[in-house]
Amino acid sequence: MDQRIRTHAAIIVDHSTRIESGDDVVVSMPAVAEDLAVALHETLGDRGANPVYLNNSERAGRAYLRASDEEAFETPEHELALYEAADAAIIARGGPNVSEQSDVTPETNAAYRR
Repeated sequence: MDQRIRTHAAIIVDHSTRIESGDDVVVSMPAVAEDLAVALHETLGDRGANPVYLNNSERAGRAYLRASDEEAFETPEHELALYEAADAAIIARGGPNVSEQSDVTPETNAAYRR
């Protein structure tokens, strides 16, 4: 693994989020950021934190957006409970295919993001 990724993980954990021993941390990122997720988990383990890893998939997100109505875009209670119980959340977004959701209407994407 590129040492810069480990350095970036340490900056996120020590500076950006100030994770301490015993902290519960949600780590959410796509598969293309797996190296960062691994480095974060190493660093979180070194600090004595308790990570929960969520792997985001643009393909799964696209399938959900295309199949759902706007009323379904409210954040589910179980997801809110996860984040509310956490001491910190580290979220990265990105993907290799910038047009993965090009067939989802802008209105649908805007409603989902709200």
